[in-house]
Amino acid sequence: MANKYPPQSAFDWSDSWCDSDDGVQDVVKPGAGDVPIFTANSADCALNENSAALGGLTMTGYTGTLATGSNTIDVDGNAVLDGTITATAASLEVSGNLTLTTAMTALPDGLNCEMNGTGTLVSNGVSIGSFEVNTAGVLTSSANHTFTGDLILTSSLDGVSALSGTWTHAPATVSDIKWGDSSPSIPHIKLGSGGTSRLTGLVWANEITIGAGIEGAAVTQSGSQTLALSMFGDDKWNQTVSSGTVVINGIRFVPRNAPKSTGFLCGSSILGQVTIQDQFSVGAITMTDDWDLGATTLAINAFYNNALGELDTGTFNLICGDIELGLAPARIDGGVIDFGTGNHSIASITALNDDAGAQSAIDFASSFISLSGVLEGAGITETNTAGIVSSGTINNVNVSGSNDLTHIYPVGATGNTGVNALYPARWPGGI
Repeated sequence: MANKYPPQSAFDWSDSWCDSDDGVQDVVKPGAGDVPIFTANSADCALNENSAALGGLTMTGYTGTLATGSNTIDVDGNAVLDGTITATAASLEVSGNLTLTTAMTALPDGLNCEMNGTGTLVSNGVSIGSFEVNTAGVLTSSANHTFTGDLILTSSLDGVSALSGTWTHAPATVSDIKWGDSSPSIPHIKLGSGGTSRLTGLVWANEITIGAGIEGAAVTQSGSQTLALSMFGDDKWNQTVSSGTVVINGIRFVPRNAPKSTGFLCGSSILGQVTIQDQFSVGAITMTDDWDLGATTLAINAFYNNALGELDTGTFNLICGDIELGLAPARIDGGVIDFGTGNHSIASITALNDDAGAQSAIDFASSFISLSGVLEGAGITETNTAGIVSSGTINNVNVSGSNDLTHIYPVGATGNTGVNALYPARWPGGI
């Protein structure tokens, strides 16, 4: 293993190198375990072949161009990058730390930077093209990172959930983003900043900001094409764009310690459903803004038996398609929704696990609900203060333990207790 220095006039990687920074080409190209050291004296280099398994790579102070083409640089140790790196379809594989110096140019999308060890990423604000982590290593850094190409985390990464930086996916056109099913959360991911972030798998984050565009595949698959918000404290969904620019198969909110959800959800382009799925029995997600999901289904359930997924709408308004409480008959989980004092527009409400062990519940509170379909109360515990439901069909709702529920313009009703039907002629101001 030896340190080797590049020539001081333009050269190919396979040419002879120098044993010191003197420009005298007196040694062979870097071999296994060797460390290439690029300096301010080093010339432009064309990587005309795959490198050996290098012991490290140091480019501090380099101002030239390393043209990697479609070849691979394999670094078993640490890599410090500087200067300009160009690529067509090349790879940089690093087992140790990967550091980008502040003076270097942005890494191109054609260079896939792959961390396959236990190293730290330090980008120093320099944009990275394609980036992939494919091993159960420790990726710890509080810095902010920007990625313009594909962003892929394909395995569980110890320590990622403790990060405090912001990861921005900012493709010029369309690039993929994918987390492995067991990958933990990035603290804050900004998607579609400039181009389109195309989801090709599950994505976990503690905070998600939607920029200009995000797109998922048109076919929903279990565990993929989904945004999952792993919620600690006041972690947020921030949607900064209007209708039609968010195209995804689903959004999953996973509360972890008394969280709050913020932001306006526009569901006209959500192809699957929005899911609130409790994993730790930490209490309700509280809306802090109106949610407009269009005709998208809202599912409220729990990952484990004997747990509850909960949504409290507070003073805000909810527009959605069907509301599904709980998961399935074989499960003893539940979904709970408190309609607060908002004005809501909902297609239907039902409990998927309507057996005796189900724990689903509805509090109509003092809300006004415009119902276009059926509210099926079987398997649901209902309470009410001064709630009103307009239109639709209400079946098997029992609010006998609280105030009666007013149902105006009813389309039908079966098996209810404490539900008062009012027709237009009997409604004050009706015709």
